[in-house]
Amino acid sequence: MVKWVAETTMRPFARDLDENEHACPHEFIQTMWPILRDQQKPHWINCNARMMAMAKEAQSSQYPYPRYDAPD
Repeated sequence: MVKWVAETTMRPFARDLDENEHACPHEFIQTMWPILRDQQKPHWINCNARMMAMAKEAQSSQYPYPRYDAPD
């Protein structure tokens, strides 16, 4: 998979980026961003679910630490 991405996505930009190494590679970023975002989406969904479960556990009375309720 990595070889395919390198050959089909990165190689077309390689020569231009070598010749203009100090320029911002806008086209390359716009091409790669959706690919990388979609690869990471399952991780962020799982991470968000874990964080929501931890927050719910922290609000329950069974949480081992004392619950802080702000005075009114």
